[in-house]
Amino acid sequence: MAEDAKSDWVLRVLGVPTGGAAPTVKPFDEAAFRRDFRAALAAWRGASEEVDAQINELRKALLATDDVGLHTIAESGLNGITGTRKVGLLAALREIGGASGPAMLPLARKAAQAAEEFRGFVQSDPRVKACDAYPKITIPIGPTLGRALGALALALTV
Repeated sequence: MAEDAKSDWVLRVLGVPTGGAAPTVKPFDEAAFRRDFRAALAAWRGASEEVDAQINELRKALLATDDVGLHTIAESGLNGITGTRKVGLLAALREIGGASGPAMLPLARKAAQAAEEFRGFVQSDPRVKACDAYPKITIPIGPTLGRALGALALALTV
């Protein structure tokens, strides 16, 4: 039975049939997807709000200096570091909200890819790590957003 579950997962997620009899693919359960998606989206939003508060602490410290370059960094915020990753993810998430049924599947895959890309970035970018090294950062940006984005990507995997 465990082998059937593995085969189903490989076919559903990777689109690759495994040996033997073709496993049956379960129909898309929109209600379950929406439930899992809402929970992961709420966790992502919560993490994002926590990180925004941390960025604001860092912003205050940068603005308190006499360094014009640090003022420029303070004004750009996290979006200045992450580029269009957050905006792209938010756009993909909005598309899912406006879809229903099987039309959600490609949109969910697109959003999952955006979440994974964003997660990989915040967990590895040296600028994010530098922000996390600031002593007043009590909620680390990279790990906090990384966990939430990973959960979001998992919920979007259909």
